[in-house]
Amino acid sequence: MKRNGYTVIELVVVLAVFSVGYFAATWIISGKVNVNFEEQLYEEKISAIEKQASIYAMTDESLFEEEKVAYLTVGDLVEKSVIISNENGKVIDPRNEEDNLNDIKIKLTKNNDKVTAVVLN
Repeated sequence: MKRNGYTVIELVVVLAVFSVGYFAATWIISGKVNVNFEEQLYEEKISAIEKQASIYAMTDESLFEEEKVAYLTVGDLVEKSVIISNENGKVIDPRNEEDNLNDIKIKLTKNNDKVTAVVLN
């Protein structure tokens, strides 16, 4: 009798071999790829804080009455509703959910009509 095709057992064995190879390759490749999303989120959050602080400083004339440099904290910006925080008034650090960024200082510098903000770590 002439056979056309494969038996079910042969197909299951081939699928099992391919599956084991696929999962082994995925495990090896994922171990070599180091993705650190928390650090990227932290950098983006710091950048957003700097932008919001500079926008706020351009609207608040009292910051630069005496000098061209002013200092604020992230907590000050939260109190003035410039930065969104959680229900406890804390800006959470994405690298460690237990830490907050409220005590970080921001240096605001005014040159002519432009205000630049730099987060001091």
